[in-house]
Amino acid sequence: GSRLDVLQKQMDRGCGLVALHWTVFVPQDRGGPQFLDWIGGYFDYQSGSAANKWFSKIQTTETTPRPATPTHPICRGVEPFKLREEYYYNIRFRENDKRLSPILSTMIPNEAQEQVVAWAVQREGGGRGFGFTGGHFHWNWAYDDFRKVALNGIVWTAKIDVPADGVPSK
Repeated sequence: GSRLDVLQKQMDRGCGLVALHWTVFVPQDRGGPQFLDWIGGYFDYQSGSAANKWFSKIQTTETTPRPATPTHPICRGVEPFKLREEYYYNIRFRENDKRLSPILSTMIPNEAQEQVVAWAVQREGGGRGFGFTGGHFHWNWAYDDFRKVALNGIVWTAKIDVPADGVPSK
């Protein structure tokens, strides 16, 4: 329908957008270009060379995500933390997107490089976007740093100052 048009109108006025876990899955042609603009990336399940046609990947594993851009406000108060998660990674990003700040990255088994699993963009016109592929397992919300990344991302996207030690949540 016209959902993307409704969202585009909000993005044009400078609205922020947060996409958590499965909400980063969007169709390549109708949603993909918009998400590249609005939040900086998306899970691409339609244009890859793998047998399932996926560009992006999924793997459930235990890793230690770390702040990838420690100076970004979303990373305030966040320390590396162990986590078992269904990671979405190899996210479709624009090449050389100067707006994009990696927020969390982690090593994924059988991958040569750290993978970005949370990111943020500051759009022209003042709008902000935050994508975080975490959130598959409900019990992960019990971890302070996991919640802090999500809360810091929401607060930052809403153009509210993130406290020096991050958003508290016990």
